[in-house]
Amino acid sequence: MTTTAGDRAILDLDASPAAAAELCRADEQPSWLVAADALLARAAFVARGSDDSSLSDPVLQAVGALVGSGTGGGEQPAAFEDSTTELANVLVATADVALEDALQPGQPLAALVETAGLNGAEAAVLALCVAVELDPNRQAIAAYLGGDNAGPWLTPWSLRRVVEDDEIALAVGPGGGLRRACLLVAADDRPWALTPLRPHPSVTWWLQGDRSPDPALPPETELLDVAGGGVARLVVAASPDRIRRLQAVTEALDANGFVVCGATADETALDAVVRRASLSGEAVVVDVKDRLPAPTRARIERAFHLRWAVTSAHELPLDDLPRRPWEQLTTADPLAGAAEVEAVFDADEFADVGLNASQLTASQLDAAATAMAATGGDASAALRRIAAGEIETLATRIRPQRTWDDLVLAPHKLELVRYLVERARNRHVVYGEWGFSPLPSRGVVGMFAGPSGTGKTLTAEIIAGELGLDLYRIDLSQLVSKYIGETEQNLAKVFAAAEASPVVLFFDEADALLGKRSEVRDSHDRYANIEVAYLLQRLERYDGVVLLATNLAGNMDSAFARRIHVTVEFVLPDRDERRRIWERCLPATAPLAGDVDLDKLAEFVDIPGGAISNAATAAAFLAASSNQPIGMAALVLAVKRELQKLGRLIPEESRT
Repeated sequence: MTTTAGDRAILDLDASPAAAAELCRADEQPSWLVAADALLARAAFVARGSDDSSLSDPVLQAVGALVGSGTGGGEQPAAFEDSTTELANVLVATADVALEDALQPGQPLAALVETAGLNGAEAAVLALCVAVELDPNRQAIAAYLGGDNAGPWLTPWSLRRVVEDDEIALAVGPGGGLRRACLLVAADDRPWALTPLRPHPSVTWWLQGDRSPDPALPPETELLDVAGGGVARLVVAASPDRIRRLQAVTEALDANGFVVCGATADETALDAVVRRASLSGEAVVVDVKDRLPAPTRARIERAFHLRWAVTSAHELPLDDLPRRPWEQLTTADPLAGAAEVEAVFDADEFADVGLNASQLTASQLDAAATAMAATGGDASAALRRIAAGEIETLATRIRPQRTWDDLVLAPHKLELVRYLVERARNRHVVYGEWGFSPLPSRGVVGMFAGPSGTGKTLTAEIIAGELGLDLYRIDLSQLVSKYIGETEQNLAKVFAAAEASPVVLFFDEADALLGKRSEVRDSHDRYANIEVAYLLQRLERYDGVVLLATNLAGNMDSAFARRIHVTVEFVLPDRDERRRIWERCLPATAPLAGDVDLDKLAEFVDIPGGAISNAATAAAFLAASSNQPIGMAALVLAVKRELQKLGRLIPEESRT
């Protein structure tokens, strides 16, 4: 068995304790292990001196291994020949010096002791418990000191034989720092005196240099490698934007980093969070979705050695908050500023999508920065990519392709549509730079009313395209439920998903959901009115763009008028508008026969633009099937079929 310089110093009774500790450091032996070995060896020597029976061979070998001269075969180490008292004094002095050295700044144990808020006795206990975990020789000594039923670990009873301090039990009790910081594993059902004192595996690995996250951490835990810059111990921050909440927290807390997790009632997960922060010196950010669970609140109150933050999208009730002094933080505007946007998009990209990007919240911009790498730096694709997710399970995505050239509207109505776009684009100027009040929200709500096929969906698509966003058409059949309260839950999911990504929401045939509230005659009327009232409230609080389409504007509840910023009436196109629609629906690349007379079609057939688009496409298929250019006969036949679908007959004078 090899004898190190540190081992020889322990055996050399003439050597000073300081010299022994210095030699151990020279061997790159951690000082806390030197202290643990010295204490364990001293306890074994003392136990041998007061024990009628000699040490068994395995224990003899274990002690010899610790002091560097184990011989095996029952032969005692040379040090056993010397005075037990004198040797014990040297070992205690060596342990004291080594432990003092281990608690100097820069040492791994010292950092842990500081972040976990441990005192000197607790630091010594932790060093002993981890040392026993690392070496079978130490485990043999621990088993000998603890008796037959203790197992290969230290116990509260055997710990007193090692440290010789009756108060040492407080260091491992429920009120001690080791338990508070969750550094020791939970006790089993043995009597207290024989309870194994085992460090959690992550503590052992941490002191060995392994910083791997604890598998018991909540699944959505995020470790932020960001240094905090404040002095607060417990802060509370509320903001609808997650990034703004985190920014406020990092400015207020002094920490090596941040453990961001959700509120939970799982005690094992809470143990892992507290332990991680106690090891690393990170602050804990508990992000609350609804209410702060009582177990989380209690853990914040108990683990006072850590820096904590409680964040949420809305202000939490006072009864939820910990019974400790806390500081309420002020968060920044959720919308991303120009400098933040320019940090993600370069100058050329900002010129192309800057107006749209300026409508992003800080969280959406953070997601866009991640998506930029995944999309090869395509800013437009990145903005659209962050819209994917839960909202697609609730609505149909429409990727805008059509432009202003595809829209045929009267000039004054086209001006209203353009105003909707500009209002959405310039919200950050009016509500931000100019200081106008955004209450009740920064949202933009437009309503399109008119018969089917007059361009309401087309207009919604163009608006979304102009804003550089995707259009999500809400399927009311998936939202409206006969079960009480379920419609409101579905609406809540839609708006929550939309708030997490920049999109335009489009409620088609909205009168089915937004009908007039009626006099309450029975429970059905009451709950129907509740659904309308809930949507009114959500529209007021939503910061995005919502477009409502209805065929029956008169059926809409009058309370929506105040919440709608622009209303556009869509009517059947007149002759000139129908002529322009026909031109747009027949591409320049399509082969047209010489007999096609668009003026005649526009003059005698008064159908909506959607029907004209359908007829043009149907005529193209008729012509393609006969391998001929698109002629008047095919167009008239297609129009006739469209009129039949509408329950109308084709005018006699328009037939050819």
